[in-house]
Amino acid sequence: MFKKIIFAIISIVVLFSNIYCINVRGYTLLDSNSTEDLFENLSSKFVNLFEKIVMILKGAILNISRIAYSLVAMVGVLIYFSRLNKRLGLDLIKGALILALLSEIIFPFLVR
Repeated sequence: MFKKIIFAIISIVVLFSNIYCINVRGYTLLDSNSTEDLFENLSSKFVNLFEKIVMILKGAILNISRIAYSLVAMVGVLIYFSRLNKRLGLDLIKGALILALLSEIIFPFLVR
């Protein structure tokens, strides 16, 4: 019993003596304002990183779609004017126009 009381007293003394030494990049854990500042800082960094990732993906998707509708339009024009298959050529040209409309006008409004 006596050993448990001594152990509890020593634990409490050690715990309270080390609380003020615990720092997270200059912010003490007991200060509520600094903890909130730390959380706000981390959340703003996460939001900035997420915005950068979205902008990179947006640019990649636009570049890939530009390549896709350009190639589809060129193949459609080639097939149409070479008279191999006029219907398929017109369908490819229409598809390229729809893809261009979606990727250049509608997609940028969806991802701002």
